Amino acid sequence: MCSSQVPLKVYKVRGEMRRVLDWQPFTKFVLAHSEHDARERIFSLMGSKHRLRRHQIKVESVSLITDREEVDDAVVRQYMAQSG
Repeated sequence: MCSSQVPLKVYKVRGEMRRVLDWQPFTKFVLAHSEHDARERIFSLMGSKHRLRRHQIKVESVSLITDREEVDDAVVRQYMAQSG
């Protein structure tokens, strides 16, 4: 089965990103096919938005989210409402 046919799932990713003098914690909600894809998406998003490299991002946990009320990202919440 091709990965494009697998429905997207919502993952909550927690970790830390390197700033000038210290590490700053973050929590992001991402749509991905698997935990591995969620990690890769975080590296892509953080690298693009904050100009960070992979060694400047520490992913501490990736968890699957099923409860829409837990999600604070409006785009991800809308996706969950449409997909059922």
